[in-house]
Amino acid sequence: RSRRLFIILDSRNPLMFRNQSLEDYIKKHKNVLDKPKQFILLLNKADLLSKRQRAAWAKYFARTQTRFLFFSAGMVLEEVEAEKQRTKE
Repeated sequence: RSRRLFIILDSRNPLMFRNQSLEDYIKKHKNVLDKPKQFILLLNKADLLSKRQRAAWAKYFARTQTRFLFFSAGMVLEEVEAEKQRTKE
C-alpha cells in the first residue's frame, strides 16, 4: 500500500549492499494510485564519510537517476540523548 519505500544501505559501500532484484521487484508493482512504486536509498552512517566521499556518491546516484538521502542514525541517537538530558534539567 505504500507509495515509497526506503532501502537502507551502508553509505561506506552502498553498491556492495544494494539489491537490484529487490529494486526491480518494487518497480514492477503498483501503488494505491496505480503508479509504479518508488524507492529511495537511505545511505546510513554518512557521518563516517568525508565530504569528498559524500560528493562522489551523490554524483554517482545523480548520474544514475537514483533517489537517495544521506543519513546518520548514530548522530540522530546522540541528538535524542542530548534532548533527554535537556528535558531532565
